[in-house]
Amino acid sequence: MKRFLDDSSPANVTFSHSPFWIRIFNIPINSMNKAVGTRIGNEMGELIMVDAPKSGLAWGPFLRVRVNIDITMPLMRGR
Repeated sequence: MKRFLDDSSPANVTFSHSPFWIRIFNIPINSMNKAVGTRIGNEMGELIMVDAPKSGLAWGPFLRVRVNIDITMPLMRGR
């Protein structure tokens, strides 16, 4: 989905980026924080947010980050 600005024609809209939620598994407990999520998210694309509480520490089986990814390139797998 993409917002139209003014009277843009649908033919002129490019779909090159899309936001994705990414789950990062097997991170040590002391690294399940906003700083590590930010570093990993920035390597994948344009970081939108890290799903961590205000304290910065996350709990659970994975850390979630929302990243705007260039969809014209193959998706990164198992990095």
